[in-house]
Amino acid sequence: MSISPLFRWPNSVNHFRGKRSKATAGKMKAEGQKKGYPDMSLDKACGIYHGMRIELKEPNGKAPTKEQIAWMRRLREEGYYVVLAYGAEQAITAILEYISLKKGEAIEHVLNGDKWLYAA
Repeated sequence: MSISPLFRWPNSVNHFRGKRSKATAGKMKAEGQKKGYPDMSLDKACGIYHGMRIELKEPNGKAPTKEQIAWMRRLREEGYYVVLAYGAEQAITAILEYISLKKGEAIEHVLNGDKWLYAA
């Protein structure tokens, strides 16, 4: 199964180089980028979902911001499968599970306080 519609939003932080400059952030905001939107999108309907969104954090990274939590909740309410992945391994595992869903199947979501957890 192809994951060719998987892409990273330009408003996400480069996890290898750290945060962007204030000037770059200002330009991106002027272009319409939304603060807190998940880092990665898989625009492929699987199971009961319209698509998948991934908020990617570094392993042992920080909890999501209030803006990120708001976007994750909103997208879930609109029928997207949303994952907070701590590292590439969790993201890959979540993607593989998502694309293996059969029509009508769902994946359980877990919310622990303000921290979204990947439910295996």
